[in-house]
Amino acid sequence: MNEEPTAPAPASKLRFDTVFRRYCRRRRIAAFFAAIVRTAAFAVGLLLLFALLDYSLTFEETARRIGGYIWRALVGLYLLYGILRACAYPRRKLAEELDAQRHDGRRSILSAWELETDRDANASALGRWLRDQASRQTAADLKTYLRRSHAILKRFAFPLLGLLLLAGFCTGIYTAWPKESLTMLNRLMRPELDTPPLSPYTFNIKPAVLEVHYGGDLLIQTEVEGPALEGTLELWVRQPGLAMQKLPAFREKDNTWARRLEKVTQACEIAFATDNGKARSHWHPVRINYRPRITAGTVTVTPPAYTRMPAATSALSGQEITVPEGGTVTYTIQSNRPLSSGTAVYRPERPGAADETVQGTIVRETTCILTLPVRYSGSLTIDLRDTGGDNLEKPLESKIRTQSDLPPVVNLRKPSEDCYVVIGYPFELEAEASDDYGLVRFDLNRNTVGTRPRTTSILGTPGDRDMKTTLGIDLRQVGAQPGDVFEIGIEAQDANPYRLNITTSPTVKVTVISEAEYAEMLRMEASLEEFKARYDELQKSLNQSIEALEQAKNIEDPAKRAEALEKIKEQHQKTKELAETIAKDFPIFDSDKQLSTLAGQLASELQQNMDDAAQTDTQSDMQKWNESMQQMQARLGASAQNLNQQKADAEKAANVAAIMELLYEFQALTEEQKEMQNRFLAYISEMKQGRRVTTEQLEALGEDQQHIHDKLETWSLKIPKVIENLPDEAAEFKDILLAFQGQYSSLDIPEIMEAAIDESRNLHHAPEAYDYASQAYEAMKKLLDETMSNNGEGLDPSECLSGACKAAAQQMMEAMCKQCQGQGNNPLANASGNGVGAGYGGNGGRPAMPGSRSIVGPPRSKLAGSGSAESSHSAQGSQGQRGNHSGNDPGKSAPDPSETGEREIDFSDSNWEQVPPSYRDAVRKYFKPANQ
Repeated sequence: MNEEPTAPAPASKLRFDTVFRRYCRRRRIAAFFAAIVRTAAFAVGLLLLFALLDYSLTFEETARRIGGYIWRALVGLYLLYGILRACAYPRRKLAEELDAQRHDGRRSILSAWELETDRDANASALGRWLRDQASRQTAADLKTYLRRSHAILKRFAFPLLGLLLLAGFCTGIYTAWPKESLTMLNRLMRPELDTPPLSPYTFNIKPAVLEVHYGGDLLIQTEVEGPALEGTLELWVRQPGLAMQKLPAFREKDNTWARRLEKVTQACEIAFATDNGKARSHWHPVRINYRPRITAGTVTVTPPAYTRMPAATSALSGQEITVPEGGTVTYTIQSNRPLSSGTAVYRPERPGAADETVQGTIVRETTCILTLPVRYSGSLTIDLRDTGGDNLEKPLESKIRTQSDLPPVVNLRKPSEDCYVVIGYPFELEAEASDDYGLVRFDLNRNTVGTRPRTTSILGTPGDRDMKTTLGIDLRQVGAQPGDVFEIGIEAQDANPYRLNITTSPTVKVTVISEAEYAEMLRMEASLEEFKARYDELQKSLNQSIEALEQAKNIEDPAKRAEALEKIKEQHQKTKELAETIAKDFPIFDSDKQLSTLAGQLASELQQNMDDAAQTDTQSDMQKWNESMQQMQARLGASAQNLNQQKADAEKAANVAAIMELLYEFQALTEEQKEMQNRFLAYISEMKQGRRVTTEQLEALGEDQQHIHDKLETWSLKIPKVIENLPDEAAEFKDILLAFQGQYSSLDIPEIMEAAIDESRNLHHAPEAYDYASQAYEAMKKLLDETMSNNGEGLDPSECLSGACKAAAQQMMEAMCKQCQGQGNNPLANASGNGVGAGYGGNGGRPAMPGSRSIVGPPRSKLAGSGSAESSHSAQGSQGQRGNHSGNDPGKSAPDPSETGEREIDFSDSNWEQVPPSYRDAVRKYFKPANQ
């Protein structure tokens, strides 16, 4: 019988399933590693994709959060997919993969795996032995192959290489763009962080700490650093639970933008961003300061009760507050927080005054009222405290200035200066007073010099701020006499109980004069032309009225007759008004009385003619019409003849008086030449004493000499006209003037002055200039003395006239003489004899020259050939300045020496003693004393 062979014992226990399972585990680990590497690469790639999308679309936090979730989900899914794929990789494929790698056509690994997985339990022992042998052999071969081929290591090598490449790629990106890499990584991986989008711009926000009072405004600025910004900026505001606001910002400078947040009441976050959102600053929190703050306020100034002024309310500001002294200031302040208290501390500026603390009153929770009485200027500090115990961040500072109650202002408008008043003529007094708060007393004080004042109240309504009073005063009713001097002033007091505010006006002196003195003053101002103009104007107007009647004769057309009557009435009205004015004028010459009587009669006749003209029938026949015109002419005929006679007499008087006017003018020129001689003498004296003199000074003297020469030449042209106009009765004086003219021509006075002028152009010829000036003066003085003396009989041209004509001429010449005396000249001082001329040079009593003082008296019109009468002396109009005989315009004060270039010298100076006594008179006249 045959026995079955037994299988030899195995040399080792190496099993195929053990080796193959080990390989499968390592192969799955390699697959896991490769899946992780692939997932990392996928994550980096997806991250780069998201970064590009974020750079292009600029995701906000929410979008980035969602993007982060999506990125994590995709990466996790991708990793899970890789792990599951690695875990689910079948062993059959692994066996096939090993056979393929070994190029085993017998597919021994796959066969061994199938034998291991498909064991037949009923197999024979030989079959089992053969299977085990095959399995061991395949396991040994597989182990040898794995050891020699490093298949597992190769499976780890490629993922490891990919991992290194990915790490190098990430490292290179970070090295090249570290800031950008971190920015994009933070934006995607940590969206909760405040990471602005990647941009080339940097935003510097001011203020660094954004804080605002509750309900206040906040100005936010930013400086943008980087390339030129295209487009505009926006201020983004976000609050919890609300949609983000995008507010436009405004450019302040090239790289500075700003935006104001108004009435901020909630905390928020802000950021500046471009309008497309691709560039943005960090988000900055805005904190709300809940400390109390002044939101509005008013200041009410209440003046003292005595001022009777209403309270004034104005808005609270940083300006100084002005309060009447003794008034009160009320502050009404509103806050943004409920208040518990308010305090005001007032610090007066007055030395020694204590600080004053005032507690406020809280009304309506957020409003505080503080009332402060004010007597002195000072500073006020106000502080508020809310219900939480917080004070104002900065107390309110306010400056208070008290306005002192000034004394009243008084003004005596008429008379405003010393004046003359004609006795019996009422003059007008105008007074006004004003006070900033009201008047309680307004008095007129008057008295004669040396007596106590008498007070008369002229107060209107007590408490009025402005008062004006006009009074008519007749000094005769108060017992005044010519020569009395009254002192008039006004006084006012206000209602201030704290101060004695009384103001008194300057005293005005009113000198009472008689009508005769008033007439003499007016004559001293009147000229010969004005004297004759009264007759000329009246005669001219009367002739025009008569001519209008003459032209109306022989008119047949009724329409033209009506026009002629209108012309007659118009011309008669003009003549009547002129005649009435002259009739009412105050007479200053004896002849004026006759002219006034004639003017009054003429005005009545003109009125009768006007009445007749109004009743004349334009449809009457020619004879009756001409008879009417002739009748009206005849009515004016007697007055016209009388006026012609008076006019002729007036012209005689004026022409005769012109003799003395001519001589007085020559006397004035003689005095000027004397002054000129003394000035040349002073110049020579300065030269002799070695003092500094200049050619310009000598030439200036020559220019003054030229002025005298020109005036003398102009004066000489009047002589023939005066001689020609003399009446036949003045034949004797005509001969005197002819002799005077002849002597003047023979003396060659203008030529002598011209020689002085020529010599004054050379500094070394000053003595010759003085000699010529002296010769001119001596010639003028000699000629004047001989003419005025009239062979010792005196010169009185009026003696050739008679009646009112003679009296008028005497009055005119007397006024001329006194005018010269008023100027410091006495043209007849050297005259002798018993004539009227000697009387002119005397020192008899006469009224003082009015100078710049006004005169209040009866009206007198001033006619100067204009055809109209202007009142120059009246109760109202005469209070202007008159009597100015210095050559300046009436009403103007003497010019200031600094304006006219007049020289000044102080005669109290020690240098004055160096002037020789013989020259002091000349120097004193040349220079105007500084202490005069």
